[in-house]
Amino acid sequence: MRLAVVMMLVVIAITALVWLNHVRLGAWVWHLRHNTVSVGGYIVPVPKNWYPQAEDETSYLLARLDTDDTSETKRVKAHAGIVIMTTKRATSDDDVNRMAVLEASLLQKRGVHNVTTRNVTLGPETLVCVGGDLLGGGIVDAEPESWRCNASGGLQMSITATEADMRQVWQIVSAIRKE
Repeated sequence: MRLAVVMMLVVIAITALVWLNHVRLGAWVWHLRHNTVSVGGYIVPVPKNWYPQAEDETSYLLARLDTDDTSETKRVKAHAGIVIMTTKRATSDDDVNRMAVLEASLLQKRGVHNVTTRNVTLGPETLVCVGGDLLGGGIVDAEPESWRCNASGGLQMSITATEADMRQVWQIVSAIRKE
């Protein structure tokens, strides 16, 4: 009888550990067979410390499972996320630049600090990203930055990450290519 109780407790403990880490386990299993995702004609690299979640045929969420934020933990550590979407409608480079100016203006009106623009060459097209520091006062140790990106081929991204994690985010974004 005592052995049965011990075995049952072991099974419950293992089940709890698997459940608590099911996203990390899922990412590990996914990475055994893949290292990129295809989103609307774009190939996006997915590093081993990121979890890809398909939202539909034209969008993916990439969530970072860890963080490079080494500050003292006082509250919660923010984890980076990238939402990648595509539209079937291509736009001109001029339209992409106009959207970037409008996005920068909206961010400034909302009180976002240090609004800046960053261009990333993706083969024949340029991804134009606008972002800055989010408003402070949240529940995380390091406040994340927020970025919106558009390319003339229909690629759109929304990025949220702390300054410490932005290096890896830009490595991912810079390695995106057309199929």
